Amino acid sequence: MTTISPVNTHGQFEGDVGFSYVFAAEAIRLEIAERLDPISESLAVLYGDLTASGSDVLRITRYGGVGFHEAMTAMSTETEPIVASGLTTNFDTITLGRYGLAKEESYQAKILSREGMINIDALAQLVGPSWLKTLRQQVASTGAGITGVTGTSGTAWTFDDELDLVAYYHETEGFDGGVIAVRHPEQFTDLRGSLRTEPNYQFPEITSAIQELRGAGGALPTFLGIMNYSSFDVTSSGGDHQGFSYVRGGIGWVRASTLPVTVEDPDRAIVVPEFGLIIEFKSSGNVATARFDANAWFGTGLLDPTLFPQRRIRSIND
Repeated sequence: MTTISPVNTHGQFEGDVGFSYVFAAEAIRLEIAERLDPISESLAVLYGDLTASGSDVLRITRYGGVGFHEAMTAMSTETEPIVASGLTTNFDTITLGRYGLAKEESYQAKILSREGMINIDALAQLVGPSWLKTLRQQVASTGAGITGVTGTSGTAWTFDDELDLVAYYHETEGFDGGVIAVRHPEQFTDLRGSLRTEPNYQFPEITSAIQELRGAGGALPTFLGIMNYSSFDVTSSGGDHQGFSYVRGGIGWVRASTLPVTVEDPDRAIVVPEFGLIIEFKSSGNVATARFDANAWFGTGLLDPTLFPQRRIRSIND
């Protein structure tokens, strides 16, 4: 026991009733993390809801051989009969997946928590960002599966590679703009380095080009007609970063509405059907623990490159 003599000072209280540590402010209490939002930036286009479809795969129907793809036939005489032409049909698929997240907290941790400490209620409010993180990872994984590739394995990305990438889109029939590129920050570092030594660039153009490609995460300015995004979730394999580019709409996502789900305690559940998400709170007096369980049903996939030109961006991961 400590005897407190007047005046009651902070120094006297510190040992028994004061804080031996401080809590960071709300702005920095959370881990600093990438906040690239695939929804608001339209990196993935919503193609449908699987509720009551009876399947975990959504088919997106397409057809071709008509319209701009089909010319009229020249008739040799005034009365030659016209032969009816056909068309082609096909479909793309996006598969639904289930994703989960849970957190637990003991009753005692809740009882003895102080202002500023993280608790189960605050953690539940962060499920939304976790959902976006998962979607971003799925978009990056889907983009890494694009078959066509620009860039040499084991080699840094160059300005020549960038020009080849632009040429691919400009030389693809039906291309009408709107290219999105998502790359690892190191791939932008490689491009900046290549621009710095590019003999055909003169000041101030080179300075402007390098400055446009600044930043380590999120949206970057458009460069050579390509809308650039930087993400640490871009996958790596075979010693290379597997960035990707595509015409907007080339990567889609689907969801399954959670409205039909019957939960144990509706008053303590959070249902977000537009994201295929449901969060349920539970407690167990037997082990004096409270928890929440978050389930989400959604999926991503590539659509046909004939309709949505797409190209993988490959360069060394060093």
